Amino acid sequence: MKIGYWNINGLAAHEEELREHLRGPPRYDVFAVGEAKVKEGVKAPRFDGFEKPRVLASNSCKIACRGTVVYVNENNGITSEVIHRNGRYRGTDIEVFLLDIKKKRDEQYRMKVLFVYRPPRAEKLEWVIGDIYEKHLKSSAFLIIGDFNVDLIGNPGYNPLQGKIEFVPYKGKKNVPTFVNQGGDSTLIDHIWASNRVINSYNKPNATRKEGTPGVQSYHYIIAITLNKRKKR
Repeated sequence: MKIGYWNINGLAAHEEELREHLRGPPRYDVFAVGEAKVKEGVKAPRFDGFEKPRVLASNSCKIACRGTVVYVNENNGITSEVIHRNGRYRGTDIEVFLLDIKKKRDEQYRMKVLFVYRPPRAEKLEWVIGDIYEKHLKSSAFLIIGDFNVDLIGNPGYNPLQGKIEFVPYKGKKNVPTFVNQGGDSTLIDHIWASNRVINSYNKPNATRKEGTPGVQSYHYIIAITLNKRKKR
């Protein structure tokens, strides 16, 4: 099973780039778009091979311009159920979108996936993740994926769940950046965290947008994780 994530900085503005990336044989079972800037009442675009998108609308776009859209490839036998979605989790500015994802007829691929977006300088990220962990995740195999706006290159000891989860590096390499700003500074702020029952490696981040594109303040790489079957307990 393969899951992808891209903080796209405006789905409408970069729809064709994403469509080009997804064109051809299906390369993802689940693909999520962060900072989609999809407002309530506006339909998200559809892509070949994916079912109707699940949308967390950006009702507070004047504050943080967020919004998450999740695409699931049911043609690959993947099913999903929305457990929780909230653009401002329990009064914070943290956006969360929690899904239960499984592959038909193969429970070893079943897990919960939490997509997270933390706006710059937003507080209580660790409290939010800890609260969701206690309520929904601690008895499951799970992934946490998203833009944390916490640079792991500058903060190598950071762990949002105090050691209960592991960061999934690119093929064992540390400090592979996932974001470059206009000044050329590289940071690792798009994270993939896994419970210890998920054994994987994630692919090299891959950019579709060129640096310095006019009108683009910053851009993120696409990150993707390939899931192996969970070990039986």
